Amino acid sequence: MELKNRASAFIWAFALVWLTLLIAFTAILVRDGPPAGYSLLTTSTILGVFWLGGLALGKFATSKACFYASVHSQDGLTLVWRYPLKTIRTNVPMNLVVAPVVVEGTDSEGDPYFFARLLLPDGATFDLAEGHIRVQCEAACEAFCHAMQKTRATASDA
Repeated sequence: MELKNRASAFIWAFALVWLTLLIAFTAILVRDGPPAGYSLLTTSTILGVFWLGGLALGKFATSKACFYASVHSQDGLTLVWRYPLKTIRTNVPMNLVVAPVVVEGTDSEGDPYFFARLLLPDGATFDLAEGHIRVQCEAACEAFCHAMQKTRATASDA
């Protein structure tokens, strides 16, 4: 059984589009010069501010990971954090895995935001699912628990 949380892929795509447009506008400014009626200093300053925002957005986007969790009877639980420029994998033995819980938080506008969160033995957390709908996170927790029980039953039969 696999659970995937690809919420960060949106910010990756947004940052990629933003930086691509900045490159294009910078190339146009270098090739054609500033628009009529505007000085090179003013245009370059405005573009520089957009570049500062774009670089900050790029740094933020590369710090956000997509998560994958895979339950296997022979390996236990395989967790993958996939960033745009690197991937981190870890295996957790099934006997150390505890049931995930739904954690409630708030988004940037103060609306409820939920996480199906798994607490790892080293104290780190792994979000199996996230979103504004609590039922989806509860379903992810239930699916994960069901897969854990099935895997443990299969392992004990062998």
